[in-house]
Amino acid sequence: MLTIKELNAGYGKFQVLFDVDVNIKKGKIVTIVGPNGSGKSTLIKSVMGLTRVYSGKILFKDEDITHLSTHLVTKRGISYLPQTGNVFGNLTVEENLMLAGYTLPKEDTKKRITEIIEEFPIVKKYLGKKCGFLSGGERQMVAMAMAMMRSPEMILFDEPVASLSPKAANEVLKKILELHEKGITIVLIEQAAKKALQLADEAILMTSGKVTYKGSAKNLLAHPELGKVYLGIKSGS
Repeated sequence: MLTIKELNAGYGKFQVLFDVDVNIKKGKIVTIVGPNGSGKSTLIKSVMGLTRVYSGKILFKDEDITHLSTHLVTKRGISYLPQTGNVFGNLTVEENLMLAGYTLPKEDTKKRITEIIEEFPIVKKYLGKKCGFLSGGERQMVAMAMAMMRSPEMILFDEPVASLSPKAANEVLKKILELHEKGITIVLIEQAAKKALQLADEAILMTSGKVTYKGSAKNLLAHPELGKVYLGIKSGS
């Protein structure tokens, strides 16, 4: 579904990714893990047209999207939730949803909001409230609802539970699993590596801008040396 071939990318003249090869299959949950600064966020930002690609290709459903703008990548069926700044705090929840559906005809946007709020009860509850007054977990739910406005086939999450309370984090991860059950392919970056890998079908381990491992998430969890060195997972923990 998403194929990345020999990707070299970064910001300006600063290269972050080196010859990255990745293949993400339709309907899977794929977790990208690795130490800070390993290129995880840069990888998904490259998919969304937010970095400078020096060479290589990014294909989505066999279409070359390497140099498409973020707007056009989104129209192809990929939604992206950055770690921060994924909602507008000075706007109400409903206004955020309207903004997320700006490419749809007005009547279709209203209809889609009606559908979305049934899937996200917390969003329905706070529809008229400004997002700046919501908790971190509530804002993340709004961000996911915004991503769903465009009926994506794939969602890229950049550390969706960072800085959330354990309860809020569990609720967000539960909702991500529900989205997956609807047939959406999930790509998840998460510093809480063990929990993220337990959710995933497949894993990608990145170090220093390169892919060190790609394959079964369970196999990566079971590899004591990789877990200890790169993920901070202690044997038996």
